Amino acid sequence: YQVLNSCEFRLNDENTSIDDAQITSVNPTTNYGTGITGLVRDTNTTLGDYQTLVKFDAVKDSIYNRTVASANLYLTRNVTAAVNANLMIYVRGLRRNWVESQVTWNNATTGIPWTTAGAGDVTNDRYSDILDSFVYTDTAANGFVDLNVTSYMQLCDGTDTANYKGWILTAKQGSATTFSWTASTSEEVLQLRNPQLHVNYCSAGA
Repeated sequence: YQVLNSCEFRLNDENTSIDDAQITSVNPTTNYGTGITGLVRDTNTTLGDYQTLVKFDAVKDSIYNRTVASANLYLTRNVTAAVNANLMIYVRGLRRNWVESQVTWNNATTGIPWTTAGAGDVTNDRYSDILDSFVYTDTAANGFVDLNVTSYMQLCDGTDTANYKGWILTAKQGSATTFSWTASTSEEVLQLRNPQLHVNYCSAGA
């Protein structure tokens, strides 16, 4: 990982493996781990529920025996679409292990289902707490979204790194209009559009 100073590092597609995939109720047994985009759409729409998962493989080693002071997840919107002030995007921490090449709406890994399809169970699949959110209003493609994920990373720092499973993005539609938000994944050729994680930390005992 890239150490910027004695108390900060950044993870991106240049220095670690990133796992990310969308899952959807429309095709509940299909894996999208090789897709260059991750769609987020509310279940209230007629086009089905889409959610996107992301995690950084180097996190556990990077924060072991360290105390996280702050952590921010950066995502890039991949496509231009109409403004919709009613679409809220949420990010939550995951509780269950999942595999990029195997995860689907029904299963976290091959043969191991989510407790509730779509990683919906707040006891075993995901945390109920919303880490951060934003309203979809930006019409310019490739705009960064900065999400504060500090509280989840603090559950995983020190010697508790086994708690780290990544994040899930979901949407809440406030009107009958069908809109979605689409993020670039780590499979996007232009690395500047790939997910990034910035972490500020202190060493143990500091």
